[in-house]
Amino acid sequence: MSEAIKLRRFWDHVHLQEHENGFQILLDTRPVKLPQKTVLHIKNKVLAQKIVKEWEQAGSKKGDVFSFEQLPLTRMVGTMIEKIIPNRNMYVDVLIPYLNGDLLCYHADTPKQLVNKQQEYWLPLVHWFQERFSVQLITKTGIMPITQSPITVQTVQNYLSNLTDGELTAFAVLVPLLGSIILTCAMKENQINAKYAFELAYLDETVQAEIWGYDSQQQGRLDKICKDIEEASEFLELISNS
Repeated sequence: MSEAIKLRRFWDHVHLQEHENGFQILLDTRPVKLPQKTVLHIKNKVLAQKIVKEWEQAGSKKGDVFSFEQLPLTRMVGTMIEKIIPNRNMYVDVLIPYLNGDLLCYHADTPKQLVNKQQEYWLPLVHWFQERFSVQLITKTGIMPITQSPITVQTVQNYLSNLTDGELTAFAVLVPLLGSIILTCAMKENQINAKYAFELAYLDETVQAEIWGYDSQQQGRLDKICKDIEEASEFLELISNS
């Protein structure tokens, strides 16, 4: 994993300013700009206020070093503005294949602890998804590829296409992290929270660690993934309530 790019704080104060396109975040007098030099405008005031706090805490004082890792909501908004909005159809097309490879549709046959937990925790969400979207999912034991029915694929594609720009941005982050459209939809529909989604998505690794012992490097990776899921979940909640 590459080391995070380090930046140096050049401002003293962060301000929220109303603008005809929403709200701007000013670093002293300079507006925050995104990687492609787009000036950041946010229509959601609560989200804008949260982003102000990110920039206030990015290095405690002028001259301090910080990284974009400390600006998760800014990164999410930047992704929405500069990547998702200009390429919505492309991102829907990128997400759709995750349905055939959805984690919750591939069940283990060993060890028994994992089999039992998948049955107990995954199946209720598979059943919820089927009822919510009026579809029938194919599930199986093992790793042989699954091809969901064209009706199921089209139903999910329509759902993704009708998400708001912010919601689609959250999906573009969460679906790959979770390996599951089912889990991401359940989060969006307030069936589960971020922590529970993470636990279900990484059930296999958790059970293996319980059997064979925990590895500090692996645990560090999982902690980072959990943090990323929680940050994307916060963005999804803020953008959905706008």
